[in-house]
Amino acid sequence: MLRSGTEADPVDRKIYEKAARQQAARRHGIPLQALRVVGSVAIAYPLSGTTVFDCKVLHVRNGKMYAIALNEAWEEVNIADLDAVEQQLRDEQSGRLHPELQQRLTDAPDDELIRVILWLQDEAGAEKSYQRPSPHGRLSRADVQAIKNAARGDRAMDVDEVNGPISERIQQMGFATTADHYSPAVYAELTPDAIREAGFWDEVDMIYADQINEPALNIAGTTIYAAIVHSRGITGAGSSVGVVEVGGGIPYPTSNPYLPGVVRDTTNTCLSSHSTGVAGIIKSSHSTYRGIAYQANVRVGGSCTGDGWDLLNAASRAYTWGADVINNSWGGLISSMVPGIGDKFFDDMVINKHVNIVAAAGNRAPPCAGGDARVISPGLGYNTITVGNFNDINTVSWADDVMHPCSSYVDPFSSHGDREKPEIAAPGTRITSTTTTSPWVGAIGSGTSFAAPMVTGTIALMIDRNPALDSWPEAVKAILLATATNNIEGATRLSDKDGAGGIVASRADYVALNTSAYGRWGAMAYSCTTADPYSISMSLTAGKKTRVVIVWDQNTAYASYGSQPSADLDLQIYRGTTLIAGSYSWDNTYEIVEFTPSTTGIYTLKIDRFRCSLTPKWLGWAWYRLP
Repeated sequence: MLRSGTEADPVDRKIYEKAARQQAARRHGIPLQALRVVGSVAIAYPLSGTTVFDCKVLHVRNGKMYAIALNEAWEEVNIADLDAVEQQLRDEQSGRLHPELQQRLTDAPDDELIRVILWLQDEAGAEKSYQRPSPHGRLSRADVQAIKNAARGDRAMDVDEVNGPISERIQQMGFATTADHYSPAVYAELTPDAIREAGFWDEVDMIYADQINEPALNIAGTTIYAAIVHSRGITGAGSSVGVVEVGGGIPYPTSNPYLPGVVRDTTNTCLSSHSTGVAGIIKSSHSTYRGIAYQANVRVGGSCTGDGWDLLNAASRAYTWGADVINNSWGGLISSMVPGIGDKFFDDMVINKHVNIVAAAGNRAPPCAGGDARVISPGLGYNTITVGNFNDINTVSWADDVMHPCSSYVDPFSSHGDREKPEIAAPGTRITSTTTTSPWVGAIGSGTSFAAPMVTGTIALMIDRNPALDSWPEAVKAILLATATNNIEGATRLSDKDGAGGIVASRADYVALNTSAYGRWGAMAYSCTTADPYSISMSLTAGKKTRVVIVWDQNTAYASYGSQPSADLDLQIYRGTTLIAGSYSWDNTYEIVEFTPSTTGIYTLKIDRFRCSLTPKWLGWAWYRLP
């Protein structure tokens, strides 16, 4: 379904918001003065030929949220019904083809073979939650790995049942196919007519065009306080990192002495200075230019040509190898900004394979190439952590840090137009790292390519600190957002270019430990039948600014995957029965509040389920008290 939130005329907005409050008051018998609109947007349904004004109305006395949607005749309508109708009209008109693919087919010759990826309906995987270790208590690395291995086997069997029949069907049409081992995805080269035919198959969720990707291109470890984590004895030794790259090749370990023990995936790769530099940001053993997680297990692979098939297959091989986190310092532009196959593939890795995924935001802001500042794919994904690039001016002080002018920040398409990417920023300007020739270290340039592995390395440190985080990427993301307290630009809570802010590895380490007075984290299975609201207690200190974050997953089996999350959750903070703060976005899969407690004591984090169309399966939360 393709629709988007639009800005309404200010006068119209006020009129519709007043009408929404009145409707909520009449329907629920609530005094009008007890209601407040905390979010409103005009939504166009082009195929249905209608526009709707959607509102979130808050009962300020008890925190209850009400959904009120009004059409142009001031009649209340059901958004879910309109979504379903729009989706049906779209499917009947052109089949389940991604907008980029539809555009390509308009002038493609009849005999052209187009590389596509068919993402299939995954009914079993839509509801099934593959086993994860409990986030409570201290688990050994071996215990965590055993649980992950069992889940990997279960997922492979389920996916084979989905992919097998479609692969066979396409082969019977005379085309070769390759099926992914862990995702409901089949790769094929098809003619335009074959693509159009497959777009109407019941088993197909969406067909995407393959694309050619590029590196996300255009000291840092000290700025994010990684050295402090190292001094605590945490070096990444207990974690495994997959690096997926355009190029994908690094010098033999016997050549570059500062990349000891790096595993080289040589399938479809070629020697690349970019890949070597990214690997070094994570793994370098150089005494001065040391990697963020220099004792982590690291595996590097990818695609020499930047081919999408190769890159996704390399990610699957990294998963089979045992990667806890996968770094993607590459991407491609999707002109429609509707999340594409790379976004969905990596979102699926998070929700169904329990892998942390990091992606570069891209470098398309003026004055760099592109000039449109659009975030690139796979950084458009919901479950990924997308990273912007800031310049630390080669100083430890945060006071002079600025966003790099090229760092992308224009957000993905979404139904209400309020998704925020990137979620976080890291230093990626004028970086020194490992190189392909002697003296084996040197200047490698600037870009979000080099900011992303700063975050990846930090995640490896967090997993080394607490192995339970290995299987809870939602909690990892929540911790990173809660502790990203180096505000580079805009609002401290969340802003356009740096998201929640610049990462602070030492503070993430405190929270990862989960015993610190500075912060805690938790994680849980979460579905459309979980208690609502769901409450979590926090012990907070008066006068200390505190940031609280919840993160949940986008279910990749959701019919409206490209335009909105499968669940819309809101976050509220209470002191007793008093509402202290709240966060109420529509289309993000995270919420952030930042406030200063007036009294010391127990506060309640409440998760309110505003909408749940399909289970998000997993949820993580974290809070951090600034010193």
